[in-house]
Amino acid sequence: MLLFSKEANNEFGDMKREDEENFYLKDIIKIENDQNILYLNRLYWKYLSNQCKLDYGRIMSFDGIKTAEKQAFTINDYYELNEISSYKKGRLEFESKEDWMKKTNLFIDVNGINITNFAKLGLSVESLRGKSINEEIMSAYQYTEFGKVSLNFSESKLKNLKLTTEFKNDLIDAIQSNDPKKFEKITQEYGQFIPTEIILGGRIYFIDVKK
Repeated sequence: MLLFSKEANNEFGDMKREDEENFYLKDIIKIENDQNILYLNRLYWKYLSNQCKLDYGRIMSFDGIKTAEKQAFTINDYYELNEISSYKKGRLEFESKEDWMKKTNLFIDVNGINITNFAKLGLSVESLRGKSINEEIMSAYQYTEFGKVSLNFSESKLKNLKLTTEFKNDLIDAIQSNDPKKFEKITQEYGQFIPTEIILGGRIYFIDVKK
């Protein structure tokens, strides 16, 4: 997405799209050496952040990874997108309800994930009652996975993530109250975790033979 940039006090600032109709093009064109120069700013990072809600936490559930309702932090810096163009094929088998959730939520490459910890944060295996999860566990899947670009929140850049005032106040209130229910509410509203790496791509499943 491109936005017009307007010079003021020897600095360029982005014009909001809704404000563009209030300006004539001649008002933002700069003349240098008898040439008309129009400055534009490519805001794919901000656009991507807004579209994917990168500044929101995530909630792990048996229906997939959900985006939290409330914003947990703001991103105060630009993060570079790295082209990876990865391609992988494999087979998934499930040993338990927890194993099914971990693998179908695209956590297949992460070792040491303790689903019990997520259960303590409000996720219950009992929520699967009435669903055909047992049939899923007895199934196996072939999958093809594509990765196009990677966005990595490296440890050195985590300092650029700033807690929202509302999230910070809710955390302080929960800590001071020492009420476990308030912590559970926080995870429900702001999420259980934030991803440290985001891969834009997808995975296609093909049902395999029964075990």
